[in-house]
Amino acid sequence: MRESGRIIRAVLYCDVEPAPTLRAVQRGLLRELGAPDVRIKFDEERNDLIKRYLSEFATELVLFDEVQHLQAVARRERMLLLDWMKWVSTAGKASVVISAAMSDGRRLIDHDAQLLTRFTEIAIPRFKVGVAFGQFLLTLERSMPLRLASGLAAERMQRLILDESEAMQTLRGLTDGVVKVVQEAAVAAVTSGTERIEASFLGAWREAAARRGENLHPVAMPSSSESELV
Repeated sequence: MRESGRIIRAVLYCDVEPAPTLRAVQRGLLRELGAPDVRIKFDEERNDLIKRYLSEFATELVLFDEVQHLQAVARRERMLLLDWMKWVSTAGKASVVISAAMSDGRRLIDHDAQLLTRFTEIAIPRFKVGVAFGQFLLTLERSMPLRLASGLAAERMQRLILDESEAMQTLRGLTDGVVKVVQEAAVAAVTSGTERIEASFLGAWREAAARRGENLHPVAMPSSSESELV
């Protein structure tokens, strides 16, 4: 929020759920924009509201994650959703990022010449111990509701976090795994009253996964890197 009191949402994150529909993705984006959950009948009316909110909040970038789920829908629906994501960029005068595993992302846009000119493929390498990863962890740490500093950028903590991300997803250093490890560790820190992430909390994701009944030994992912199509 600026000093003027105006709310700024410069970057928006929107998760694309399995078997998505246009209405579901529109409502997901409106929810991230902070719009009230009002039942709107027509797609055009939802688009008008999205355009208005994007402008009002001075949004500069919209990230649609898990876009590979579009492959589960019919080609016509898939094209409709991808065209709509292009529309978000134009209507909101904002950059749009669609994020998926590299092979999945390439398949989504290869069939459409207009999409090929609109989106540029950028491969995001996996994290490794170093300055860049330390800066990412420092930013992530500051976003957590903890009262005390955790020192996640320290080399030892970087290595431990990468070890846990590998245990979670079999591929070391994927952004999603790193974030989940740190988030669950932060929950453990708050619950314990420690108010800082200690090395012993980095395995808290295992208990959280067990409570949800998730498999702790996932199948290896098909790609060795993440990819965003910008």
